[in-house]
Amino acid sequence: MDSVCSFLHHRVTARETTTLCQLQACFRAFQSVACQASALYSEHVDEERSSQLKALLIDYFEKKPVLDETELMRGEEEEAEDLSNIKLREWEGQIRSDIRNFLSIRQDEKFSGRAIARIFHGIGSPCYPAQVYGRDRRFWRKYIHFDFNKIMRLATEEIIRCK
Repeated sequence: MDSVCSFLHHRVTARETTTLCQLQACFRAFQSVACQASALYSEHVDEERSSQLKALLIDYFEKKPVLDETELMRGEEEEAEDLSNIKLREWEGQIRSDIRNFLSIRQDEKFSGRAIARIFHGIGSPCYPAQVYGRDRRFWRKYIHFDFNKIMRLATEEIIRCK
């Protein structure tokens, strides 16, 4: 019974992953031919974009879904890392600004990059308890959706820059 459940779980997970990859491929196809401002392009049909979209859709529907789990996982990890890096680049200035603001407000205390990243992720510790640092909602759990290690690196860079 356990082997049947395991097989079915693996099969459903593989199908979910394949479907998600297909959805992401469709998104990338539409994104690659999308126009920035609809008002500029609504008056005439862009034949090049239209033919490019047709080719992408034909390729999408004619291609058989791949169920190779290792290949799908590798592609997912690379794409998630790319999206994370893009998101971090967009927010890096704001994160650095908040780190400098945090350090200027709490000048009397010594912080490491890790401590600031913990506060920005909302992780309490004996030295930096949630009851104290969680009161200031400007910083507590503000950047929970960003990679902890990258925030720690940015915080360390800003601490060095402030010294």
